[in-house]
Amino acid sequence: TALVGVAEGQFFPSFSLTAITGYQSVFWNRLFTPGSTFLFAGPNFSWSIFDFGRVRALVNQSIAMQNEACAQYKSTIFKALADVETSLVKYKAASDGYVEHAKAFQASKDAAAASLSRFEAGEINYIAALQAALTRQSYELSMVQSQTTMTLNSILLYKSLGGGWEKQETGNRKQETGVAGEKLLLNQRDH
Repeated sequence: TALVGVAEGQFFPSFSLTAITGYQSVFWNRLFTPGSTFLFAGPNFSWSIFDFGRVRALVNQSIAMQNEACAQYKSTIFKALADVETSLVKYKAASDGYVEHAKAFQASKDAAAASLSRFEAGEINYIAALQAALTRQSYELSMVQSQTTMTLNSILLYKSLGGGWEKQETGNRKQETGVAGEKLLLNQRDH
C-alpha cells in the first residue's frame, strides 16, 4: 500500500526548499576569509500536470503489484495449511496403525509363550512352537516398521508446523537432529 500512496502522491504538486553555502574567491589566499562566504536559498516547485496519464498508469501498476503480493501471500498460507492438514492425517493414520500392530504383536507374543509352554509339556512338536516364534518375530518387525512410520510422520508434522531441523557434525558422520523427533523417540522408549 505504500507504493500505491507514493504513486498517488505524484498527482499533487511538490514543494521543496534548497540552500547552498560555501566559499568563493578569485584569489587563493582570500578563499577562507569572512568576505568570501556566500549563501543561496530558494524554493522549488514541481507538478506533473501534463503527465496524469503516466501517473494514473503508475498508480494502476502499484495496485496490481499489491494485489499480486496479496494473492501470493494467500496462496502460501493455504499451501502451509494444506501441508499441516496432510501431515496430521498421515500421523493419525500411522498412530492408529501402530496401535493395531502393537496389539497384534502382544497377541503373537502371548501365543508364542503359550506354544513354548505346550512344547515343554510335550503337547505339541518343535515345528509348531518354532512357527509361533516366527509369527511373533514377524509381528514385532511389523510393529517396529509401523513405529518408524509414525515417528517419521510426527517429524513431518513438526516441520509443517514450522519446527526446525538441522544437520549436525558428529565425528566423521552427519546426523540429523530435531527437537520434536528426539522427544518423540524418548517418549516411545518410555512406553
